[in-house]
Amino acid sequence: LYSSAASDVYKRQDFTRGELENLNEAELEAVIAAAHDNSNEARLVLGRLLIEGTSEKIPKNEKKGFNWVKEASKNGHLGALEYRTYYEIRYDKQPNMKKLLTNLETIVEKTKSTRAFNMLGEFNQVQDKKEGSKEEAAKYYSKSADEGCQIGIHWMGVFYHLGFGVPKNLPKAVELLTKSAKTGNGQSCYQLAILYI
Repeated sequence: LYSSAASDVYKRQDFTRGELENLNEAELEAVIAAAHDNSNEARLVLGRLLIEGTSEKIPKNEKKGFNWVKEASKNGHLGALEYRTYYEIRYDKQPNMKKLLTNLETIVEKTKSTRAFNMLGEFNQVQDKKEGSKEEAAKYYSKSADEGCQIGIHWMGVFYHLGFGVPKNLPKAVELLTKSAKTGNGQSCYQLAILYI
């Protein structure tokens, strides 16, 4: 498929994600075959592009793409683990919740992903009849808020308003909801209106 000189290009160790995203399927497979530090990033990029069908150079093939993402996540690539977890949450007909929660815990522990914090917060929030789930929801949304995420800030404002998993604290609720509302969060504006009615 490639001459020796051409295939040497794909043995580079320093591809950026943007460079990888501009390669075609065969080129990405050559980077993967070179088995260097970029190979798992190349697996994730190839998998994502196959799944999403957003590249003019790579035809959409969800099954093949998911297999590349799965392989990269099994090799310890955190970005692939995160992508795989959200993909499974969204598309699995019967997701393995224990595995998904474990994956999300790994992601927040190693990356402080606000998306993962919010997912864990939401999961615990809807389990509100389960012992300790309100406090767990508040813990994860608080960590998201600490990272500056508007979703976490909004929900902590709501939680302080309601006393959900945290002691009721109306001044803190107003502070957080106002901070979130100033960024254009309509839900926070609505919650502030409820507070003042």
